[in-house]
Amino acid sequence: MRPLSVLTREIQTVTHSNARKPLDLPASRFMVPLMTSARELASKYIDAQSAVDQRVSAATQALNRQKRYLEAILLDLSEGVIVASMEHRVLLCNQAAVRILRAPDELGLGRSLLSVLTKEPLDHALEQLTGRLHDQDSRALDDRAATLPFVCATLGSESLLAARMGLVQAPDGTAAGYVLSLSDISKDVADLAKRDVLLRGLLDKARRSVASIRAASEVILNDPDMDAKDRSKFDEIINKEACQFSDQIETAAHEYQRLTSTEWPLNDVFSLDLMNCVKNRLRKSGTIDLSVVGMPLWFRGESQALVMMLEYLLNCIHERTSVERFEAEALLSDRNVYLELTWQGPPIPSEVLVTWADKSLEGVIGGRTSGDILRHHGSEIWSGRKGRERSYLRVPVPEPRRQQFRDAQEVIPERPEFYDFELRSSSDLDPELQSRALGDVSYVVFDTETTGLKPSEGDEILSIAGVRIVNRRLLTGETFDRLVNPRRDIPKGSIRFHGISQTMVSEKPPIQVVLPQFRAFVGDAVLVAHNAAFDMKFIKLKEPECGVTFDNPVLDTLLLSAFLHDDASGHDLDSVCQRFGIEISGRHTALGDAMATAGILLRMIELLEARGITTLKQALDTSSRIVEIRKQQARF
Repeated sequence: MRPLSVLTREIQTVTHSNARKPLDLPASRFMVPLMTSARELASKYIDAQSAVDQRVSAATQALNRQKRYLEAILLDLSEGVIVASMEHRVLLCNQAAVRILRAPDELGLGRSLLSVLTKEPLDHALEQLTGRLHDQDSRALDDRAATLPFVCATLGSESLLAARMGLVQAPDGTAAGYVLSLSDISKDVADLAKRDVLLRGLLDKARRSVASIRAASEVILNDPDMDAKDRSKFDEIINKEACQFSDQIETAAHEYQRLTSTEWPLNDVFSLDLMNCVKNRLRKSGTIDLSVVGMPLWFRGESQALVMMLEYLLNCIHERTSVERFEAEALLSDRNVYLELTWQGPPIPSEVLVTWADKSLEGVIGGRTSGDILRHHGSEIWSGRKGRERSYLRVPVPEPRRQQFRDAQEVIPERPEFYDFELRSSSDLDPELQSRALGDVSYVVFDTETTGLKPSEGDEILSIAGVRIVNRRLLTGETFDRLVNPRRDIPKGSIRFHGISQTMVSEKPPIQVVLPQFRAFVGDAVLVAHNAAFDMKFIKLKEPECGVTFDNPVLDTLLLSAFLHDDASGHDLDSVCQRFGIEISGRHTALGDAMATAGILLRMIELLEARGITTLKQALDTSSRIVEIRKQQARF
């Protein structure tokens, strides 16, 4: 019967896991016709599967184009966008949302939005929108009622967010989920509070100063024959309080300008684009010739306001000096970038520059002056000589956020996957995790690299990585990959194995920092590893000092391999990958091995279902039985 058992395993592997695997059948003189027929059938199945794959590929090309458009839109948005189910499970999120919520490890597909946002505002907004939807007086939501603005906060109230919620309606008109857009208003609220404190403080100080001036002036008015010496004292009081009042107003005005200047955003600007805009505007007037010289640089600024200001300053210099030919250049300094205008003639005195800065500029938003624009950029212009005959006017602007110089051959990483709209399945919300179907369970497949093989004798974790699987999909955009400082020497034999040297980890955080981060990334997912007992031993030993507990269910692909292919001689990672036709990229790196194990798990799920193992509980029970069998085998 053993040849028939082997044949059964081989057919199941081809049918459910690796359709292009040639049948590895045992030699049996009694079953030659059967084995020959099985090979022919497998060959026809492979041909048919290839034809189906081609048709499926052709049918999904249009869908892939739409996905790329959606990804491009989501990547370009500065506003955070999240699509969630009615139970607040994340179905879509863009990178802006991850950045705004500051939760790269907690926010992911299939995970609860309530792990990063406060529950009450979300529930209240959802209740209002669904109430509008169910209103019998209106069959559909109009444009104004379709969305609802509200304010919410991240857990721990680290950030205050302006949010807008809109419902996603199912074909039957019921609410199937919602779209949430987010923007961080913490700084705006803080600035408003500072403005309020500034105004109240100015009023209090002004009230005291005015009261003192009024009292002193009333004494003088009521006693016209006052002695000159006494009159001088009151005059000094009036002058002192007036000067203090003037200083207070000036200080408050500068602080108010600083707080309101953030209303106009700064963006990365290419100096050549900016200078050419100024040049084109001057060309229309026909009096000033501007030449752009030097190497173009990136800087951070408000381009429209800077164009208007530079045009204004060039016209002012022309009117004062009659110079018609100027050169513009961007210069790199240690901390910022200089926009420099040069000409042949005398420099501009500082007192003249001050008067120029007080004039409002036409066409600039808010009617701001040159001084306002300079303060918004944290800048202050000055003029000086450049050689014997030439002069310059220099405007410092902030350095860009982007890298100033980039290698032309830079490789852009692949975009992460953003979405899976099938996550709203009710089975994904079943509180009894073990009764879920294997394909509906969310997994985190992980691996570790260590200083050695004996965790109980002082070996430490050097690297830990994980990747998420949701709805039978490997989410390559949701990975966890950290190096760990073991705070001990790394044996040379281990370095030859995984390539992690002492230098690579010397500046990395210790396990006390990394393991809680990994726990947050895992959430309530099922943990999966190949030879999981080894990795879990390292983790369990570190739980007390790291203040975390990994109480998640754990699946071991090594044990499942022993169940699915009990006739195979090898169940190590390389052997299992070869059996399932999976290529390993980055072998003996935590992330590379985790990716390979994730591929194995996805192939195994179909094989397990074919063998009647359809729920998580059944898979865990099967693994437990295999453990006992292997223990018994180890005795002989």
